[in-house]
Amino acid sequence: MKDRLMLFVAVVAGLVATVLTFVYIDSTTSEDDAAPVRTLEVLFTINDIPANSSIDADADLRVETINIEATPGIARGAVKVTDRAAVDGRPISAPIPAGVPLLYSHLTPVQDVDLGAGMRAIAISVSRENLMGGILVPGDRVDIVVSYEAPKAPPAAPAPTGGDDPEAMVANMMGGLMGQLGDMGGSSVPSDWVAEEVLSNIRVIAVGSALSGSRQSQMFGMGGGGKGSTITLELSPQNALELIRAQANGKNPLTLMLRPGDASVESATSSLTGG
Repeated sequence: MKDRLMLFVAVVAGLVATVLTFVYIDSTTSEDDAAPVRTLEVLFTINDIPANSSIDADADLRVETINIEATPGIARGAVKVTDRAAVDGRPISAPIPAGVPLLYSHLTPVQDVDLGAGMRAIAISVSRENLMGGILVPGDRVDIVVSYEAPKAPPAAPAPTGGDDPEAMVANMMGGLMGQLGDMGGSSVPSDWVAEEVLSNIRVIAVGSALSGSRQSQMFGMGGGGKGSTITLELSPQNALELIRAQANGKNPLTLMLRPGDASVESATSSLTGG
């Protein structure tokens, strides 16, 4: 009886040892064969980005690695690191706080530029003061004024006098010097500023990177006090070239004058081409 009991205990111990061995081997195999964690590099915000502003990829965004299984929603909607260049300069319609993933839904949809037949889009730089406090929006009609210097003619040299009079000789010499300075454009004689309306009833296509927007949202978007902005206008090819010449490579400042809301029924005109 005692021998049978010992045999039974030995058999049970052997079975337990076998089961434990299989359990250990199975757990080890499962750990070795487990799939690696799937990750994805996406863009997170560094700073608070205000509404109606454009994204600066270098200053506003950083790269974060997320677990795809743990955050499937973010993995689907977040902007991938491979799209970093594509979102640089893209406008947003709502504010984005710092430290959150940048989502594709945050970006303002890209719109097609609506140009009339035979027309061209031309971008000009204007100061914030000439943006009428930020109330200018796409679709407005404006008149464009160019300011430039009209140099005064240098004073006429005194008529030459005969003789060896020292005062007359000095006067003649100074008159000749002033004439030479005037010819070289180096005269210190003050110049008058002239303002000339060169284009009338021109449609604004975009203000900055915004192709649409209300006047109120535009004002809030520019509330940070930017120094200037780029305005895109719809012009005929001839008027576009003439405006570039009138600007003198940016030397001559431009001023925009907002027209009333019913100005769209009129035709655009130009004093540059007589149109």
